[in-house]
Amino acid sequence: FIFQEASSQVNNHLFYDTSIVTNNTNVPVDSNCYYFPLSLFEGFSTNKNYPKMCDAWYSKFLFTMQEPLLYNKPLKNETYRFTWLRSKDHPICIRIENLNASIKMYIKETDGLGGYKSGKIILDTIKEIKTEQWNSIKKRIVKSHLWDMAVMKKTVESDGASWILEGANVEKYHL
Repeated sequence: FIFQEASSQVNNHLFYDTSIVTNNTNVPVDSNCYYFPLSLFEGFSTNKNYPKMCDAWYSKFLFTMQEPLLYNKPLKNETYRFTWLRSKDHPICIRIENLNASIKMYIKETDGLGGYKSGKIILDTIKEIKTEQWNSIKKRIVKSHLWDMAVMKKTVESDGASWILEGANVEKYHL
């Protein structure tokens, strides 16, 4: 299962954390860094350790893929990231960034298992995205109401996979 509702659109500035040390692409230098603001996980369990355990689990995969943080400092671009932790198959991450009409899609996969271990990167590719494709993606994001969805929603899953969708721009971050 994923989680229950937390809050709606969250202003980016609430999460800025200058104490997080990152490299020049905003990837944490510490493998124990959380990829999501811990406050978003609060209230999902009576277990007080649950927010850290959950954030640490997801963060482990994103760190292995050398993905950047999306919430810790002001962004100059618009970014959407889909992380698919397939319980019995390789984890996949797809990130699309639009920086001044230079649009790129980053696709990464590890040889791990999403429900067990992060593994090592086996696919790391970048593709240029045309403006028409970006506009199509944006229409789908608007149609999906991503920015209005509950931050986390409790659902039942049949195979244990986790889907994590993030959006970030100069004004806000959403998970």
